[in-house]
Amino acid sequence: MMRRTWVRPQAIGQRFTPNEYIASCYYVYCETPNNNSWMYTLYDDTNHSGRLDNGDNLLYSNGWAGFRGCGEMHPGVVNDDNFQSNGFVVDGRGKSYAVYYWHSTTGYHAMVPGHSRTEPDLAHPNRS
Repeated sequence: MMRRTWVRPQAIGQRFTPNEYIASCYYVYCETPNNNSWMYTLYDDTNHSGRLDNGDNLLYSNGWAGFRGCGEMHPGVVNDDNFQSNGFVVDGRGKSYAVYYWHSTTGYHAMVPGHSRTEPDLAHPNRS
């Protein structure tokens, strides 16, 4: 017969260390500047200069017909920088505008910084 030995009870805990990285999912309204005007090129602000210059990479061009935002609210766009501009679109006159862009399975999308929403049922930020 085996004898059991007494073991002093111990409380074991783990320390919770919060992660400093927090990303949020947003609903983002896809539109180009000037009320969804036609644009012809999309550039990445590759050198992070905050202006369109020779150091930026061309991502998309449609010089024959142009493109504009799809006008949809996109769920699940993850961002932790409060949607600062990360690229530029250029209109038919050669004027560039700063945008926040992202790529999804349906292609490139762009938004005017400041037009993000955290709830899906909110209407477009500029419409009442």
